[in-house]
Amino acid sequence: MQVLHIKAYPKLNISLKIFRKKKNGLHPLRSRFMLAISSLFDDMFFIPLDYDIESIMQNQIFNINEIAHKDGLYLMGNFNCDIESNLIFKAFKILNIKKKAFVIVRKHIPFGGGLGGGSVNAALSLLAFNEIFKLSLNLESLLINAQKLGSDVSFFVIIYTQCGDKLKLFRQDLESNNLDFLQNLDSTTSNFKVTNDAFYSANVMGFGEVIEPFFEDLINFNIYCNDVFCDTGAVYREFDNLQEQMQENSEYKKSYNTKIDLNLESRYILNNFSMCELNDLYMPAINLYPQLHDVARILNTQKEIYFSGSGSSFFSVNNF
Repeated sequence: MQVLHIKAYPKLNISLKIFRKKKNGLHPLRSRFMLAISSLFDDMFFIPLDYDIESIMQNQIFNINEIAHKDGLYLMGNFNCDIESNLIFKAFKILNIKKKAFVIVRKHIPFGGGLGGGSVNAALSLLAFNEIFKLSLNLESLLINAQKLGSDVSFFVIIYTQCGDKLKLFRQDLESNNLDFLQNLDSTTSNFKVTNDAFYSANVMGFGEVIEPFFEDLINFNIYCNDVFCDTGAVYREFDNLQEQMQENSEYKKSYNTKIDLNLESRYILNNFSMCELNDLYMPAINLYPQLHDVARILNTQKEIYFSGSGSSFFSVNNF
């Protein structure tokens, strides 16, 4: 049995400047993304099925009630949506795959946390399906499909392929007669290494389709997740409201008008700008979810913190 195992890391927005909504209903952005390589990640396993799925489902390590299936995709993981809404299923469908696949996700990246957990699952699914089913899609085709799935998805495609058309980072190919290796994942995942000559950051612009790789030293982050689920659409609507209400000399306008030079390294950017200056969605998010302000206040007593995406996760630099 061939199994493709990928470690799916979240992203952090070092800076996130948002522009007014265009006629297509989308907001252009200008941002520095960085892959956050830490203890927070999803494990994803992709298995092409050229035999009866029942032989896998009979394995005692599975609870059959946890496996959703539709149109040839069998999906196991603790997701907060039905299979039709899942980005892994959408990636499977968008590639028009006629064969069967079993995807197992050990999910740890929180939903609604501003960390791109759904986007990295979607991106790696595109790449994995392209490989295990030998679809031979080039990078351009992969990116076109990525844009259909979400604005953050292309970033993960670029990072994990290093601007190629094959998975290069945080992958391993397993050969197994059964799925018993899932019971001992700690030994399986210890084989992953950080490649020093790779890039893990990029400047992302437009609607997420313009991605410029940025070579810099990796930063070790602490990521602080919480129980608040931030609805991305609602946060952007609140951003629109704030834009309409923005007063000439308000603190919000000063923060919003702050220019971030994306030629600078991420560590320098974080050291020289405040959370409000760096992320245009922080104020809209705390307007909608005031409990985030309390979370930020508590965290700020210990170290300088920052806000990722539309929330709700905060992060800090681990200076050890």
